[in-house]
Amino acid sequence: MLNLFPQMLVYHFSAPTVLRIAAGITLFFLAYAFWRKRADVIKITFPVVGHMPQWLVWFSVVFEVAVGIALVVGYGTQVAAILGIITSLKHLWWWKRFAHLLPFSQSTYYLLAVICLSLLLTGAGALAFDLPL
Repeated sequence: MLNLFPQMLVYHFSAPTVLRIAAGITLFFLAYAFWRKRADVIKITFPVVGHMPQWLVWFSVVFEVAVGIALVVGYGTQVAAILGIITSLKHLWWWKRFAHLLPFSQSTYYLLAVICLSLLLTGAGALAFDLPL
């Protein structure tokens, strides 16, 4: 099949970069929204944990920011992608019960999981600090 824009095939290495930065920014926003609603989260009773202690809320915020930084910078992208998939699946799991605390719809969490899966399989792309082995 003929390609309409063959001169654009030179940029194939930058596609994972765009996905990596989009996933990182999404995790930043997720951490910010969770930080803003931290008082509401502490009041909720979770099935296993009970009332979430304040240090666990801060841990979750720092965790999402750290994964977002790793994705935006491109350091440890495959590990960060696995952690991003786990985070996205965790939010999908709790979405029906705690939708008022989560800033995105279910489709956004599915899309974030697919983007992270793509980064896990394809690598970090351009402008990353990951070294292929």
